[in-house]
Amino acid sequence: WFNRDYSEFDDFLGALNSRKRKMINRERRKIAEQNLQIKRYEGARISSELWDFFYLVYTRTYLKRSGVAGYLNRDFFDQVATRMPEQIAMAVAFENDQPVACALYFFDDQTLFGRYWGSRGEFEHLHFELCYYQGIELAIAKRLRKFDAGAQGEHKITRGFEPITTHSLHWIANPQFAAAIADFLNQEQQRNLRYIDQVRPLLPYRATD
Repeated sequence: WFNRDYSEFDDFLGALNSRKRKMINRERRKIAEQNLQIKRYEGARISSELWDFFYLVYTRTYLKRSGVAGYLNRDFFDQVATRMPEQIAMAVAFENDQPVACALYFFDDQTLFGRYWGSRGEFEHLHFELCYYQGIELAIAKRLRKFDAGAQGEHKITRGFEPITTHSLHWIANPQFAAAIADFLNQEQQRNLRYIDQVRPLLPYRATD
């Protein structure tokens, strides 16, 4: 998601076509209709109790998806909270003053990164609210240029996240294996570029002159 000098969330909505703008407004209204309240916290304002809750739902989410409890342990998040609190934010959903879901963000002076979330129950559209809309609001408030919500997920495109290429770096010791992987990646790159061209028309932004 790219911040095109939006001053507030409504400016972003105003850049969308009518149908998608109504969809997002409808999804956000559903949060209040479920008696959920959303609060954002940064740095030292994230209490140890909230970190405990986050780790609980983080592990539950990984267990549900893959059968393992996640690859980051509790100490990792303690270290993050201690060493880089000025680059952390958390969006938390409460029901009757009790946390029920949350999403964790990291940021620098240009980009917001959204990576982890979890929930104690099933709430309609809450994933979109915590992982996307709260992140967009935070990026606008901090005047960040980009919001990277992670790779994959066609549902992001209809909510304003643009398809772009990404990359990772690896060293493969076995030369034959490295050559086979390189050949596959050359083919995969072409498929990904074609896929980006195919899904770009799904973006919800209004046509401009």
